[in-house]
Amino acid sequence: MKILFITNTTRNKRPYFDPSVRYRCFNFAEELTRLGHPSYVISKMNFEINYESFLDFDVYIFHRPSYNELFSEKIDKIYSNKLLIADFDDYNFDISCLLDMPPVRRDISQMNSVMRAMSNTYEGAKCFDLFTASTKPLLENINRVFHMKNGKVLHNVAARALTGLSRMAFQESREKKKYTLGYFPGTNSHDLDYKIFQKNISKIDFRKFKMLVCGPVNIEGLDDRIEIVRHDLVDFYELPFLMAQCKAVIAPLENTIFNKSKSGIKFFEAALCGCYVLATPIPDIDRFESKLLLKCRNDFEWQENIESIIDNMDEITEEDIKKVADDVDITIETNEFINWLTMLK
Repeated sequence: MKILFITNTTRNKRPYFDPSVRYRCFNFAEELTRLGHPSYVISKMNFEINYESFLDFDVYIFHRPSYNELFSEKIDKIYSNKLLIADFDDYNFDISCLLDMPPVRRDISQMNSVMRAMSNTYEGAKCFDLFTASTKPLLENINRVFHMKNGKVLHNVAARALTGLSRMAFQESREKKKYTLGYFPGTNSHDLDYKIFQKNISKIDFRKFKMLVCGPVNIEGLDDRIEIVRHDLVDFYELPFLMAQCKAVIAPLENTIFNKSKSGIKFFEAALCGCYVLATPIPDIDRFESKLLLKCRNDFEWQENIESIIDNMDEITEEDIKKVADDVDITIETNEFINWLTMLK
């Protein structure tokens, strides 16, 4: 099979630098190619302009499809005898959940623009009969909204390069951790999530420690016993070496329908480089069982786990990390995907 990933990203010239595109498209394209199924990644804009150059593929995977007339016209031209799949990694197509969307929760003035984007995504998805989704709850929501019957969970997993670099980062930093806790939100859409941690750490007694915050999240009002070190966002393949300097990484999330459909990337990215992870156990994180995962379902568990990290924790071993790596093995996930595609053909 020859497979084309078409991604709806604003980074049309260099889509690889969009983390979502890297996980949903480039990682799988690389592994599919290695397994004998030549695969390529292009932007939606590139596809719409140059679609005549991309008519010889067997499978077309549209990451976050968004409707416009040109898009509809082009996919109609390739539909015959081809597999067309809509791929989603966010619950961003159901207007009934508009108030749960992070931009709206942070700023109600964003409602109209978010509504337009969600409407276009909904209309784009209606062009498809086949779907893949990054999590089980997300696929269930797709099934409910679109009455879909042909779908598969294609979990986000760790590319070979990430696993290898994370192992190197662990070896470099295992003897000395510069920071007790780390937070890597990536965007300021996590301001409200961060308040979960902020509220709970204010309720416990602890001695002063150092915390790394990588990203633009708002941390005003945090306890002054915590020495905050701010760091700009780093390149994806630099991230393991920065994370590995932390004893533990926090991943708090609000209890919303949107968040419950999110992927467990935050767990395995940190665990693979030798960090404990304190996380809200959304379903795609709760499916993991690991010594490195401290699930925080309520205020008591957040406070208990924060205290345990500050006081003491067992040393992390290579075997602990290997168990996580086995759970997110990209070859296993990709082979299951190939089997599904073969069945559909």
